[in-house]
Amino acid sequence: MTPILDARRVAIIGATADTTKLGSRPQEFMIRHGYAGSIVPINPRRSEINGLRAFPSLRAVGEPVDLALVLTPANQALDALEDGIAAGTRAFTFFAAGFAEQDEAGAVLQQRIIARAREAGVAILGPNCVGAMNARTRLCATINSVGLVMAMQPGPFSFVSQSGAIGGYWLDKVLKAGLGFARWITSGNEADITMADCIAHLAEDGDTEVIGLYLEALRDPVALRAALRLAQARGKPVLALRSGRSTAGAEAVQSHTAAIAGSNEVTAAFLAQYGVIEVASVNEMVDAAKLLLWQPRGVVRAPAIVSVSGGAGALLTDAAASIGAEIRQPDAQTQTAIADALPSFGKPRLPLDLTGAVGTDPTLLGKVLGPLAASGLYDAALIFIGLMHDTAPVLSKAITDYAATASRPPIVIWMSAPDGAIEALRQARIPLFDDIVDMARALDRANRVAAALERPLSADREVAPRHTGAARALSEAGAHAFLAGDITVSLPDEVLIRDPAEVPAATERLGFPLALKLQSPAMLHKTEHGAVLLGVDSVDAALDGARRLLDIARRLDIPTEGVLFQRMVPHREELILGLRADPQLGPLLMVGRGGVDAEFERDVAIRFLPVSIDEIEHALRNLTMAHRLTGSRGRESFDTAALSRAIAGLCALYESRPEILEIEINPLALVPPGDLVALDMVVHVAGGQADD
Repeated sequence: MTPILDARRVAIIGATADTTKLGSRPQEFMIRHGYAGSIVPINPRRSEINGLRAFPSLRAVGEPVDLALVLTPANQALDALEDGIAAGTRAFTFFAAGFAEQDEAGAVLQQRIIARAREAGVAILGPNCVGAMNARTRLCATINSVGLVMAMQPGPFSFVSQSGAIGGYWLDKVLKAGLGFARWITSGNEADITMADCIAHLAEDGDTEVIGLYLEALRDPVALRAALRLAQARGKPVLALRSGRSTAGAEAVQSHTAAIAGSNEVTAAFLAQYGVIEVASVNEMVDAAKLLLWQPRGVVRAPAIVSVSGGAGALLTDAAASIGAEIRQPDAQTQTAIADALPSFGKPRLPLDLTGAVGTDPTLLGKVLGPLAASGLYDAALIFIGLMHDTAPVLSKAITDYAATASRPPIVIWMSAPDGAIEALRQARIPLFDDIVDMARALDRANRVAAALERPLSADREVAPRHTGAARALSEAGAHAFLAGDITVSLPDEVLIRDPAEVPAATERLGFPLALKLQSPAMLHKTEHGAVLLGVDSVDAALDGARRLLDIARRLDIPTEGVLFQRMVPHREELILGLRADPQLGPLLMVGRGGVDAEFERDVAIRFLPVSIDEIEHALRNLTMAHRLTGSRGRESFDTAALSRAIAGLCALYESRPEILEIEINPLALVPPGDLVALDMVVHVAGGQADD
């Protein structure tokens, strides 16, 4: 990344003085913004472009350049690369479209370019991108039109985008918010330099404090995971806006940058596990960054709420409560201090309504903020103001004076704020929002960032890839035999019978009540075929049941291994557990509400392997059904640590045996205090014919 973002000599292949063409933009932008390095136009038909000497080729320059910006069409890209390699160029940015995102011929051309670049040891950004920028050196190596109107305002926010246009929108919003930027990178097709490379570079970049991403696909998940772990280790929050969540969106993504979008739920889980906080819009990302950059890190749990409007104060309280904030009332001493400042009809309670008196005495705001801060009850102040243009200077001063002494600057919602107030708060680095809902969303994202950075780093170990090719399904009895000695959850007492004559001995051994299940690798979902019988409580019923189940196999003409007799296990709760390999992101654990509820009340957590016992316990405790595990309503609580250890053992089993493609257990019975019993299991292994 260094020759791309810290280039001291930049060549522009396809440079032109014609401002109607994209080839004019990088030179114009860098001159306009005061780029600290040298610019070398390359154009075989010109000897000078806008006051700079032009050269017919990179070899003709006579000395190497760090970065070549290639603005020629895709069919000339390979020639430009060869010219640059011969001239000692260290890195290239290819802007043209017409590569892998377009068709097979474009994909072949892209592969040839990357193979040659790697052979020569040079780096490539793109193709199909709009370049990169460095605010510190004023490098503006882009064709994005935002370069025409922006100010090169340095700041601590950096952005990596798989879309050039979204990158431009982000930059416009960030500069208007007064945040500034450090590095700005559009990665395009990521044929060579990937999103992971960019994140890893920004994690170590001294100018970057917060990293923003626009994602269309997660390429190279192993490298991406390592980069996100590095950002987390360096204490740098990562905010991401992601497309491809819907089926239609995923199709649009594929045609846009040759990306293949994964399942929305699985992708969201991957990002969350490695500390990424997702946002729903560019505005939401910029709003969250205000809090992350202009406030100390840490979860806001109990804010003081002050408003110039009773109705707005109620709405602000609702918004704070909706993101988990605690609404604490002032203690007696603080109430007295506040009451002394308020008119007689004012109430010293949260949300604190300054009443109409603030219209004639705007100093009221400052008079109540001090006692609230001094109480030690609150970890932030949320202040609502609407209009009040005539008293805006006094209100702004009260807020900035408070911020100068407070441990955390206040968060202000000022609807229709005058320009002077906006600028005063911005200069004091006080987060300002125009709407209560926008503030609440931003605070929720900032709280999530703080919580993610406080969590221990995810386990860092490579997991062996799964075997590819045909899969073979095992019956439940076959799965138990296949996993014997390695499985870390309990199995019911069971006997496999192949003939009804074996029933009396099986029932004498197991007792009652029993579950009877037809065993066939061709019938993995047995219930819908009536191939499971529960609550069998006599020898005669067991005999009749075994015959009925074997008759089902004969009627359906499927191979059968017999009937599995299992002693029924009394239990209180059921989980579903799955271990499989996502085709893009790798092996994962899925755990959540099980039994028949699994299909109708989806409540699952997904974690990618490797995963620690602590991470599994965190996942269990964050399920919607978690209250069922913690002894609510006087019930015995489960030992979630013991449950997590057993599940971690299954993960280790899956990791250690790459021939296992998938394990699904549903239901996985929870028996207090900490036992897990697999009541039904499906296992797929490599090899053989794939079963329906």
